[in-house]
Amino acid sequence: MTHEAIIEKVKKNYAGADEATIHAVLQTLQDAKVDLRWSDLPSAPDVAKKPAIIFKPPPQFVGENPSPEAYRKRTFDERGALSEQLKEKNHQWLAEKFDTLKAAWLMVVNGEIIASGDTLKTYPQREQISEVLSRYGKQPFIFINDFLLAIEESWHSTVYKNDFYPTVSIVLQSDSGSLEIDADFDTGATSSFADYDLLKSHHVIEPYENEYVEISRHLSEAFGCVSRLINVEVKLFSGEVLRRTLPIHCVEKWNKSPFVRINPHRTALAGRDVFLELQTAILLDFANRRTKMFTAEQV
Repeated sequence: MTHEAIIEKVKKNYAGADEATIHAVLQTLQDAKVDLRWSDLPSAPDVAKKPAIIFKPPPQFVGENPSPEAYRKRTFDERGALSEQLKEKNHQWLAEKFDTLKAAWLMVVNGEIIASGDTLKTYPQREQISEVLSRYGKQPFIFINDFLLAIEESWHSTVYKNDFYPTVSIVLQSDSGSLEIDADFDTGATSSFADYDLLKSHHVIEPYENEYVEISRHLSEAFGCVSRLINVEVKLFSGEVLRRTLPIHCVEKWNKSPFVRINPHRTALAGRDVFLELQTAILLDFANRRTKMFTAEQV
């Protein structure tokens, strides 16, 4: 079919279309290598050429959920390595999902988000993970928004002469154990962190099968942790005790982690989350190297 014949045919089917418009359509088809079986399509300098619109498909999640049995056989380090690989491969996908959902955590099965939360207080614990294992027959991937694990060191290190890191006394409790810790207080940390093995030795936490290990970074070093809801107790200067159940990131191999680079004696790092939840007023007494906590009414 000749170029002219095609134009006449299109005119009949699309009444009102002028020749220049039809020519532009045919030119577009030819540029797309559609076989219209003609060789005499003339150039049309009077027809404005528009740039092609390229539709880029949205990124897809990369990674297959292992079976519960396969994940159960992995060591803590192997689970952490898997988490790190998944975060690297899906960096853009995760960033977009966290931004769109304004989420603190995401749970992914078969490349789809099956659950999410806007606070780490709803981070999936043992019961929720067991329910997902039963329903899907696969180990869910759980990702924490990196913003909530970010730590900006806002005080100088105690490895320097005449420098002291402010501390707060907190008690970490569960039904099976309790531990009092003088935690370094860092307003530059969004969340709070503690020594996994120390908490385990005092039965504040207990390991369980198929617990998901998260990998994050501090001072450019990677560390592995599990997030647990733990009862946190602080004693005010007045003697009053405040308690809340809060997410604590329990860091494995704490003594080799970046958390002890600045303060080798550190066993926990208390971030903003604890005191935003408790709504305490804190006095840092540098002269006497003491921290005093009050309620807002007591200040």
